[in-house]
Amino acid sequence: MAEEEQKNKEEKKTNSGEMKEEAKSGQKPEEKMAETKTGEKKEEAAKDAGKKQEKKPRKEEATAYGKDAGISTKHSMAICKEIKNRTADDAVQLLEQVVRMKKAIAFKGEIPHRKHAQGSGMMSGRYPVKASLYFIKLIKSLKANAENVGIDAETAKISVASANRANRPHKRGGSMKFKRTHILLKMKDKGIKKQEKIKKGAGKA
Repeated sequence: MAEEEQKNKEEKKTNSGEMKEEAKSGQKPEEKMAETKTGEKKEEAAKDAGKKQEKKPRKEEATAYGKDAGISTKHSMAICKEIKNRTADDAVQLLEQVVRMKKAIAFKGEIPHRKHAQGSGMMSGRYPVKASLYFIKLIKSLKANAENVGIDAETAKISVASANRANRPHKRGGSMKFKRTHILLKMKDKGIKKQEKIKKGAGKA
């Protein structure tokens, strides 16, 4: 009995102590828990904001790869020569004119002379419409990739444009083969190189 009385007294003391603390602070334990939760949420929000503010490191080069494209390798090589060292927008405008058959792509080899080549300095040329449509999509994806890695796609130029023959599966019957081409496009940001040269020059000085 004595032990039970002591326990009851201790419980009353603890309860009275908690009541006194609440009276002093003017807050209930539930309110304190709510405050701690709001404080934790604010800290998490501040951390998330800091992560968003951290910029991703800029890359010097962006790439776009077209694998097993069902277009002529010869047409692709001719287009690659035309779009190299051009901006993405200029290359797309050029190929759109080719699709409308307003501008021809220069070709080499056993290709006859055309009337559209007269007066343009072009010996012979053609309108590779199918290949041009494929290249337009690939160049647009290259531009999007460049913007994602921090490259100024408006001023950056296509530094690499190459086309290689891929494995060509046989058609039905086995006598003919499908056209297959691998295409690689790269775009470099010259602004990064200029900044690095300026930094190196400042370091030497």
